[in-house]
Amino acid sequence: MRAMLLHHTAPITTAPLRLEDVADPDPAPGEVLIRVRVCAICRTDLHIIEGDLPEAARPAAPLKRPGASGEGARRQAASAANQPRPH
Repeated sequence: MRAMLLHHTAPITTAPLRLEDVADPDPAPGEVLIRVRVCAICRTDLHIIEGDLPEAARPAAPLKRPGASGEGARRQAASAANQPRPH
């Protein structure tokens, strides 16, 4: 699969995100793998990409694949992912 990855913070005008090939993830039990067709980056992601957030507001782990809202179709389901959840 391909993903936009962030390796270092920089102004968005310098194109710090790079399109790269990455390994396909395997869904864990109860999870579904989605083939994302489009994904939006929110303003908070832009602040992270540009290094604008104060340390206390930054994610605990480095954000490598930013993106907030995506749209896609189910690609693969792990065991128990097709089972309806009890209400």
